[in-house]
Amino acid sequence: MDILVSAIAELATSLIFLGLASLAVYWSLVRGFQPRTAILLGALMILVYVGGSFAADQMSSHPDSWTSIQQTFDQIWQLKAKALADDKMPQADIDLIQSLFKEYFLFCLPAWIVSGSLFAGFLGYYLVSVIGSRITSRISLPIPFWQWVVPEHMIFGLILGGAVKLLVPENSGWAMVGDNLLVLFMFIYTFAGLTITSFYFKKWRFPTIARLLTYALLFELTFNAVCILLGIADIWLDFRKLNPGARAAFVLCGLAVEASGGAMKQIEEEKRASDRHKAKEKEEAQDLAKKIEAVSILLKHKAGEEGRLFGSITSAEVAEALKQKNFNIDKKKIVLEEPIRLVGDYEVKIKLHPEVAAHLNVQVEKI
Repeated sequence: MDILVSAIAELATSLIFLGLASLAVYWSLVRGFQPRTAILLGALMILVYVGGSFAADQMSSHPDSWTSIQQTFDQIWQLKAKALADDKMPQADIDLIQSLFKEYFLFCLPAWIVSGSLFAGFLGYYLVSVIGSRITSRISLPIPFWQWVVPEHMIFGLILGGAVKLLVPENSGWAMVGDNLLVLFMFIYTFAGLTITSFYFKKWRFPTIARLLTYALLFELTFNAVCILLGIADIWLDFRKLNPGARAAFVLCGLAVEASGGAMKQIEEEKRASDRHKAKEKEEAQDLAKKIEAVSILLKHKAGEEGRLFGSITSAEVAEALKQKNFNIDKKKIVLEEPIRLVGDYEVKIKLHPEVAAHLNVQVEKI
């Protein structure tokens, strides 16, 4: 029962983090930010939330966040140690694994939080792009996974982490800094290795089941190291065969494209798909405009003897009248160039699309 409750709590926390990241990504994309920036802002949203929660707990009357984290770690390790002991592993080896587990998991918790935040931001980007591109033209289709590339200067973070680890005394604060840098940049280069793997899956047309099995295998510890090395080696070996100028340009945008006719064809196809989507939106707006212009609405208001209304006609009233005729129009799209304060016939503009507007006949009568 405790395991079920814990699993539900972890799932709820993950969904909260994904929701926060998705909100930040959506805000970024609709304002024209590059995908890389949108993902970083999504990760930043989670880090602010986690940092704020930790700070609030520390300022409470019972600041026990770190104690709680250590207790959770001890519980996880006890289960792990029992499993290792059941497999007849020598106690000396179990103690060594515990030391490494503590060093690279418990004391590297900041790096794992940052890595998890980046992962949530990345998932949020794909979720928002897939759904948002169907709702608004301001959000584009997501970049294919195989097109992403890690900026070359990121290698210096990995080098710095290794240098700190080698030069400072063990079990010191600086050693923990080095461990955290290594964990964070190994996560980043694992991502890089997976994008290269995805590129070759596409190039060699691997079946879906083979791709899933290979991804699962790559997350095993030994093969994960191979994935990291693949990501690092891409800096010099350039597995996707990008020329230097193209590589620099794509890194700034957060993606890489194979310099080949196939990639250019895919880009052209994506552009045609986007153009078709925009043309369809315009055509639907034109059809809706014709239907709106074929009807008229009657609004009755209290008015004085000279036909002056007590108040004025609002866009909300026009939208409500249209709704009664089965037209669900946002009141923000209804343009009243000047307030309607007299009875009579009026032509009201409705902005259905950047290039399409309908002109609705509105009749205002005295009650």
